[in-house]
Amino acid sequence: MLYLYYGTNDYAREEHIRALVKKTGLVRVDFSASNPPTGVDVLLAQDLFSGGQVLVLEQLAADYLVAEMVDRFAQSANHIIFTESALDKRLKTTKELLANPHVIAKEFSVPAAEQLPEWLVQRAQSLGGTLHISEAQLLLQRLGLTAEFAGPVGQVKEASLGRLSQELHKLLMYSNGDPVTRAAVEQLVPEEQVVVGLAVSDALARKDRKQVYQTVARYYSQAEGGDETTRTLQLVGLLAEQFRSLLLLQDALRRRMTEGEIVTLTGWKPGRIFVLKKHVHGFRPEVLQSILSKLESLDLELKTTNTPARAVLELVLAQAI
Repeated sequence: MLYLYYGTNDYAREEHIRALVKKTGLVRVDFSASNPPTGVDVLLAQDLFSGGQVLVLEQLAADYLVAEMVDRFAQSANHIIFTESALDKRLKTTKELLANPHVIAKEFSVPAAEQLPEWLVQRAQSLGGTLHISEAQLLLQRLGLTAEFAGPVGQVKEASLGRLSQELHKLLMYSNGDPVTRAAVEQLVPEEQVVVGLAVSDALARKDRKQVYQTVARYYSQAEGGDETTRTLQLVGLLAEQFRSLLLLQDALRRRMTEGEIVTLTGWKPGRIFVLKKHVHGFRPEVLQSILSKLESLDLELKTTNTPARAVLELVLAQAI
């Protein structure tokens, strides 16, 4: 049998191949540019014991998937899988391969960020569980994978899908057949640090003292490794970077720079600019400069003295409200 798997979603493609190996019970052999087959006969040879193999050829279609071999590969007892990151669908050979009924072609594309909530809901169903849209959105927020972070047309990194699947498996196991609850997501899925930085600046911009303290408390309760000073230094670094970004954006807006010019200057994604714009108007420039100066002083103090780290950080944040 002959397969042509293409697209940038390596995670989904690999999951699909593993399912095929499990279903057939055949031995899997992988080939790549650094480890190519010695010839087409290797691809057609059968395993002496099982009668077939699953052969995966990564980025080797141009060298081995030639017209005269398509029928032979398709009729083979082996499952011969060519994986390509992209196909040029304008080429005649590509059109013929995709139209060939004996070639099992499948595209594995990485979903855009705005498609992820529905992707999670469907994936939960395929795993025999239930996840509603609201809980899917919360899960994405805690991992920093919403459209605001990736950009309006941003593509989610393939590695993020693996992380999402791991967290989803954990939530479904915990729920034990019941729908995943908001409480379960909050309890089991730690917030990404970048999300904590954004949440603190958002609460400060809204003058929401309670939310500032709750976000900081959640950070300390979920932080892994290190003592209080180490965790505080990490948070101070995140917040300092956030407030530097807000100052930079304020200056860019004051100079009437376009979003394209800001992207060129900073390297930020449009989604990050969108989020920062929501926060930036909640601060006067002198307030941002004061917060940043205090955070930089605190960073130095924590590295050279025995200052009660968390208490001093919370005092700095309280003074900013």
